[in-house]
Amino acid sequence: MNTGGTLLFGGSFDPIHHGHLISAQAVADRLAVDRVLLIPCAQSPLKRSHVLARGEDRLEMCRIAAKLDPRFAVSDWELKRPPPSYTIQTVRYFRSVFPAPEPLYWLLGQDSLAHLQHWMNIEELLQIVQFVTAARPGGGEPNLAALRAIAPAEAVEQIERHLFATPMVEISASEIRARARAKQNIQFWVPSGVADYIDQTALYR
Repeated sequence: MNTGGTLLFGGSFDPIHHGHLISAQAVADRLAVDRVLLIPCAQSPLKRSHVLARGEDRLEMCRIAAKLDPRFAVSDWELKRPPPSYTIQTVRYFRSVFPAPEPLYWLLGQDSLAHLQHWMNIEELLQIVQFVTAARPGGGEPNLAALRAIAPAEAVEQIERHLFATPMVEISASEIRARARAKQNIQFWVPSGVADYIDQTALYR
């Protein structure tokens, strides 16, 4: 598959870790995109009770991690806007930056597919961005019945075509934060530059 285009990857990235990066890199390779944009959010509308590290810290950790692959870059667009961060606003902006017919993709984790029908302006989203899912090996087929009830059949079929198995990396940001609080080594959990940044700034302590 050789498509070019841009893969958008939004998230809290609190902190960004190898699980994020390996999934994004695997999908980028599969799609042969020109660039991957990491987009740390100001506040997810689905996680309003979670207090995030400062945007400046999460942005800097993403910038450190992005240096490991020349296709990767970081955007502070969501951090400059009032929270919460809605995907539709972000996608509208990047569609203006990278106009059609350039392919524009949004990377999802498989767990998010079950809630996709509840996303703000999902019908418009399905028209202007292609959702790509980083699926866990052996995760089974996603249940898209609720989405089929509101979305055109071709949009759902496109989601099914872009369901890619990626390496399973059982790392969670909450575990990393807990290890940092306990002053335990996190060098194998995140890129070394990110681990150094967390240590030097006493982030999460």
